[in-house]
Amino acid sequence: MTDIRMIKRLEEFPSNSIITPGIENKMLNYSFWTSKLHDGKGLVMNSKDIKQFNEETIRKADTVYNLQQYKESLSKKELSAFIKEYKFTDKMKVDDEGKQIKKDFLDSLIKNTNLEGIKEENKIEYGMSIKKLQVRGFPTEAGTYESADSNLDRFQETSCEPCEAVLILHKSKDKKWYFIQTYNYRGWVKAEGIAIAKDKKTVFDYINSENFVIVTGNHVTIDKNVKENNKYNEVFNMGNKISLVANGEVFDKYNRQYYVLNLPLKTEEGYLGFKESLIAKGKDIVEGYLPYTRENIIKQAFKLQGEKYDWGNKFSGRDCSSFIADIYKTFGIMLPRNAGDQESSHGKHYKFDETESVEERNKILDNLSPGAAIFSPGHVMMYLGKIDGVHYMIHDFLAYGKKIEDKYVAVPVAAVAVTSTLLTVSSGVPYIRKFSSAVQFEN
Repeated sequence: MTDIRMIKRLEEFPSNSIITPGIENKMLNYSFWTSKLHDGKGLVMNSKDIKQFNEETIRKADTVYNLQQYKESLSKKELSAFIKEYKFTDKMKVDDEGKQIKKDFLDSLIKNTNLEGIKEENKIEYGMSIKKLQVRGFPTEAGTYESADSNLDRFQETSCEPCEAVLILHKSKDKKWYFIQTYNYRGWVKAEGIAIAKDKKTVFDYINSENFVIVTGNHVTIDKNVKENNKYNEVFNMGNKISLVANGEVFDKYNRQYYVLNLPLKTEEGYLGFKESLIAKGKDIVEGYLPYTRENIIKQAFKLQGEKYDWGNKFSGRDCSSFIADIYKTFGIMLPRNAGDQESSHGKHYKFDETESVEERNKILDNLSPGAAIFSPGHVMMYLGKIDGVHYMIHDFLAYGKKIEDKYVAVPVAAVAVTSTLLTVSSGVPYIRKFSSAVQFEN
């Protein structure tokens, strides 16, 4: 279903570097910031440290899971509670065409969640995503919005990326939707995009393989599907992890110039299978994870500069917390999905008190290293550094405030851009006054 608001927005906000007040052209280049790093190439954490970090995140964040250790079944009470976490709100007023949402439509969605089909004990099935999927709060592609001029679909939660392990917890009444658990989110996805495995081992042998590539570019496209008889995912996004084929006829023929990908698919019987595809070694991908250095964090962030803001990753972009999470995925770091959960996750924490002055807040920022996440209510930003007494950040945001005569008006951005911490929000308050905390993602 095409969102007419999204088409309009894409025309209004082309993908390029956006210059906000107080930003010079030189600040739009990652090398400007990496040249100022004290030890930009030094490892922040090695692979052992990152494994420990992820274990601590799973322990502290109740939205992040080790799916391999997830329970084998859910009780009726547990599963019902998960599905009922999604509720209709007063921000769900109009549909894709700007018409008022009707009660019978909402009632049909509740019916399709198939609550009456939940048993006393519900065995979990294992599977993998074969393409990028929208994760929805309810089993429907239809959108709902706060107003006719809004493009924030309130049914959209996040995305399930290709080649992810998923747990199938429940199925909709019409059988077209699965209620799934990924490593950091639950929600409804279209069943056609999930291949159910015959056994748990197949999924986690793939996920735990030490022979893989990570997509380090914003988006990359595979070069060739060796077996053309199935639909397959063509475009991969930053942070996507794809298992490799390390031997065999295709590997022997192509491995000098290509990585031979092992992509999940649905077999003719409807179960999880795999196929070989190729992606050129010259593309923006790496074998294994990127080294976790300050320089690499900044480089990854600037690859997303100018990309459109995309609420819940509904289309090809990201929102503010996915901007952060996808960058850190390239290092093998697992973060919660939403900004509020990222703020309370594992790491070195710095707190801001609402009574603090700008000068006092600047002193807290002085303690941060580039790459730290800075949080305000409902938003997350990445810290870049300090120039001439002013702190700067890069983030994926909708707008800033500009004073016209005696009031502030919102200036649309809806993209990833570099800003100072003194830039004002639409109400006229500087961003720095809205900060609640900052987190360095390290042990």
